[in-house]
Amino acid sequence: MFNAITRATMYFFNTNSSGRILNRFSKDMGAIDEMLPIALMDCIQIGLTLLGIIIVVGIVNIYLMIPTFIVGIIFYKLRVFYLSTSRSVKRLEGFIILT
Repeated sequence: MFNAITRATMYFFNTNSSGRILNRFSKDMGAIDEMLPIALMDCIQIGLTLLGIIIVVGIVNIYLMIPTFIVGIIFYKLRVFYLSTSRSVKRLEGFIILT
């Protein structure tokens, strides 16, 4: 939304009051403020659950830790590949929208 405001024409600012624009930004920030703690708690919960599962697997059968670490490394490499590809696609998408 910030990018859209910075690229807006003067007609937009003449037809919309500054209070209306600021109100919209504050609503968006309020929505982020409500969603961020929930997402953070979910992330912490999933991380601790994963850590607990790995500890239990290590206690029950230590030999299962070898495939667990191998799969973890594979998932990490897939994550790095996905993030770089996703950034490239978003960059191309932004370029296509601008032209």
